[in-house]
Amino acid sequence: MPAGGKGVGMSASTRVRAALSGASLLVLALALAGPASAQTLTQQVRQLTGELKTLREQIDGLGRQVEERAQEGVASRREVEQSFRDWFAESIRRTERMEELSVAGQRQQAVATATAEATLKAAIDHLSQRVERLQKDMGTLPDAAVVARLDAARAEIDGRMQRLEELAARPPAPAPTVEDGGALAAGLERRIDGVAEDVAARLAAQDAALARLAATVERLEREEVARADQVATTTDAVRALLDRARTELAARIDGIDRQSTERDAAQEAATAALRTTLAETATAMAERIERVERDTASIAQQRSLVGEARLERLLGAAVHLSAITQTARPFARELAYVRQIGEGVRGIEGPVNELLVHAARGAPTIMDLRQSFDGLAPAVIARAGARDEGWTGTARRWATEAGSRFGVVDPPPPTAARSAVLAAEVHLARGQLAQAVAALTPLDPAALSQAATWIIHARSRISIDQAATELVNRVMAQVLTR
Repeated sequence: MPAGGKGVGMSASTRVRAALSGASLLVLALALAGPASAQTLTQQVRQLTGELKTLREQIDGLGRQVEERAQEGVASRREVEQSFRDWFAESIRRTERMEELSVAGQRQQAVATATAEATLKAAIDHLSQRVERLQKDMGTLPDAAVVARLDAARAEIDGRMQRLEELAARPPAPAPTVEDGGALAAGLERRIDGVAEDVAARLAAQDAALARLAATVERLEREEVARADQVATTTDAVRALLDRARTELAARIDGIDRQSTERDAAQEAATAALRTTLAETATAMAERIERVERDTASIAQQRSLVGEARLERLLGAAVHLSAITQTARPFARELAYVRQIGEGVRGIEGPVNELLVHAARGAPTIMDLRQSFDGLAPAVIARAGARDEGWTGTARRWATEAGSRFGVVDPPPPTAARSAVLAAEVHLARGQLAQAVAALTPLDPAALSQAATWIIHARSRISIDQAATELVNRVMAQVLTR
């Protein structure tokens, strides 16, 4: 306890002892009062009783202030305050009893009075010592403002003691018996003992609660330290993962750049090959047209029938339609002309009906399909890889591919999806559209759904080419058999 708090506690104990001594003088004054001054003493006692009640109210107010400012030991201080209130109430009751005894004029021997006084003083000293010990156990006492008000109360009590001493100078009057004083002291001692035991029990409970609180705080501090270590470890692991992901992503981007460069070169080569193929096809078609025209002219010269002329026109229209179908634009008008000329000609219904399905929309050319497939291939491979390998397998494959580029590990074997896409690209470069579509058939449903639109367009192109060729061949066969 701080030095200032200890000094305040000793001063308060002294004031309590003085208040108890003043009360004892009140009892002695009533005992020493003579019958002649009974009426006057009665009035003074009544007045003193009222003043004591006022003083008790002041002390009650001080007790409430002490209760508001106290931070610890509130319950114990309330009980001590209640003991003081009970003691003052008991003093007032005994004062009233002494007033009745004084009015009745009862007297006792001076020896009994002195004995009662000595007994009361001894009891009061004993109680004062116990109160002082309780005050020390209660910890820090009220602040200076409360002590000042207690000093004022003490001064007022001292004034009343002065008046009681003046009354005590009068002739002696009957005093309470030793038995009465002893009973009073014993009752007060029992109450003080009860208060002391209760205060000690409450202080022990507070000490136990503080010990539990200290243990809880220590445990929480240990948990906080462990949690901080765990957070630091997790943060380091996350940072390591982020660094590794950045490295893998950079390697992946480099690989994509290289693949894009290689694919651009391959696309340019495929485009050049396609142009050569188209030129050769156009030359062959021109030669074929020339042959057909020569054959048609020869047949026209040999045959003069109207049917033969219609077949010749139908053949020319079919050849023209076949040339138009090699572009991506619709060919409904050309097909309508073929249907008009070939009405009634047997054997051409199948090819004509097949062309009729695609006449309004047309279909992309082989070159268009090759270019669109170059942009579609990575998505098809990625969709198949995500389904087959999962995110973990895909990341592992990317890391292996990146390592193989630097010669760290062997390149991974191509997946089924990658093999199928590469085969389709080879067939497209050769102009083998049907074989390219067939190469994509082994893909899983997810990858096929990614390439569904392209496959539909490719199949449309295959159907158009086959139907146009079949139409020309059938018309040519009929012309030659005439």
